[in-house]
Amino acid sequence: MTLREALIIGRKELSGHRCPDSDPDREAELFLCRAAGLSREAALAAPEAELSGAQQKHFLAYIKRRLAHEPAAYIVGTAWFQGREFSVSPATLIPRPATETVADAAAAACARHPLALVLDVGTGSGCVAVYLAAAFPEARVIGLDVAAAALKTARRNAAAHRVGRRATFRRSDLLAGLSRTDAAPGRAVVIAANLLYLPSAMISGLAPEVRDFEPRIALDGGPDGLDLCRRLIGQAADRFAGADLHLVLELLPEQYAPLAAFARKKIPGLKAGRILNLSGICVGAALRRGCAAVR
Repeated sequence: MTLREALIIGRKELSGHRCPDSDPDREAELFLCRAAGLSREAALAAPEAELSGAQQKHFLAYIKRRLAHEPAAYIVGTAWFQGREFSVSPATLIPRPATETVADAAAAACARHPLALVLDVGTGSGCVAVYLAAAFPEARVIGLDVAAAALKTARRNAAAHRVGRRATFRRSDLLAGLSRTDAAPGRAVVIAANLLYLPSAMISGLAPEVRDFEPRIALDGGPDGLDLCRRLIGQAADRFAGADLHLVLELLPEQYAPLAAFARKKIPGLKAGRILNLSGICVGAALRRGCAAVR
């Protein structure tokens, strides 16, 4: 079987795939290049090259797994985020466009406070922490996650992108793993939290590639989806009282107003930032001490 023949077979098989956002052409190329151990450019330059028996087996196995709704990122073990390739695993969520919006909103706050303490809560693959550590070398960046397997992946990504000394990772239930000395007096605090926010009743209706493969611990946010978000805000109010606090959360649009009201009660002086909408998701930034909205 040549590369050209394999690509035709892959596209045909994947063309009947019904997962949201699936792309038969892109995924067939991705699986073929991974199975053959070639870059996309090398594969396209030699379409008549023959696949070995082992390479054919791997390629067809990838197609079969994708047809069973397994996300392509888990199949190949990597995903792209802000122009960088990150390792991912079933212990981590797959970065999405909304995750990039969270990172951009946090970066806007960091640009005003380059020496900030930056906390990536629910860090998963560590993509947000790595991105911010690379962009703001003077910031102190800490990724927090309750899952040891996710932290292992995050540390590997930090090392791969050469920020292993600037981004550290801790096993922590939200902010519980922080010490009182982590935030120096007068230092701004930027919290980027890509937490589970889906109401429990929504989980069964998710696409199978999300519902059946991504970690449920990172999806189910309780009856109204805000259980962890409220806990995070309560912890932030206790640990960073008086600090210049910037909080960025990914939410459903209808969750923003009640959570902003809750935050204002917990953290006096907190002002609700602008809602950044993206395909039915919103990213809300709650900013302390009269700071301007994120965008």
